[in-house]
Amino acid sequence: MESREFIPHHFDRSKHMENVELILQSASHERPDENDFIELHGESTVKRDLDVVRILEQKFHENIEHLTPAEMKRVEEGKKRSEALEVIMVEGGELYDWFGGRAFLSRTAKYDDYNGIDGVLEIVREEGEDGEQEPHNIALAVDVSMRPDFSSIERKISRNVEKVTGPKKPRVKYFQSAVNGSKKSLTMVLPVVVGVEGKHAEELTDLFGEVIRMRAVKDRSEPAKQLLKEKLNEIANHPTQVVFLQEIADQLDGYAKLFAKRTDGSSVAYGEKAKELSDVIYEIIRSKVDIDPGKYGNDGVFMAIGDVAEKMGA
Repeated sequence: MESREFIPHHFDRSKHMENVELILQSASHERPDENDFIELHGESTVKRDLDVVRILEQKFHENIEHLTPAEMKRVEEGKKRSEALEVIMVEGGELYDWFGGRAFLSRTAKYDDYNGIDGVLEIVREEGEDGEQEPHNIALAVDVSMRPDFSSIERKISRNVEKVTGPKKPRVKYFQSAVNGSKKSLTMVLPVVVGVEGKHAEELTDLFGEVIRMRAVKDRSEPAKQLLKEKLNEIANHPTQVVFLQEIADQLDGYAKLFAKRTDGSSVAYGEKAKELSDVIYEIIRSKVDIDPGKYGNDGVFMAIGDVAEKMGA
């Protein structure tokens, strides 16, 4: 999760941050609590990991202590905006079927968040597939960039590739399934970067914030009911979902090309998983052919992810 600070002169920071706070307060999915995994990992391991989280949080605050109060406030707000987009993706995925009707998206525990994975997308297998198998899953790293930065995107994706091809494979250590509630460590993880540039993240945040406000009104007039219906339809058909899906597909294709050049058993297994997940995502994309990405098709982060992903198997 990363936010790069760049605020245009016309940006209404106060109103936007009110929407950010509303989204964070209304989140229906909380992060998993590492303490709930003591039976799985052991008390000493969980305590050690929570100590790591506390140290990292302390370092974050130490790193911004030299900033002016105004600069510090902007950094804190940027962190909240990134977290709000995580919540939006979870809510959009489950309430509005952004990732298909069989998809569930869950946030990760703080420990896994600090290790670069902000959420996990689970897609229930269709009837007829082996019912004993676990759902398809894709690890997501949410990126909210206030200005498109090709080198930053390239660095994030390269870091993911290094993790997957290195000796210590990435995993979600404190994973709680949104499908069946089971707790486990999620292995065979293929992390992908998903995000949009600042102005589009702001528009999306303000739309969700507006809907939360409208829903809080109990006795709505008929015009208000109609406006809420229109806003909910706007969210359900928002082009950002197509952008997110294509970003995932591009990186899965990159992984598939990368592992196709390797012959060791681990690479073959990862390559097969990348291809399987890619097929699932493209099926979902085809189901959304009527959604026009519009201006979001030219989103700077979206285009940067596509460009970097194309070079993954080069």
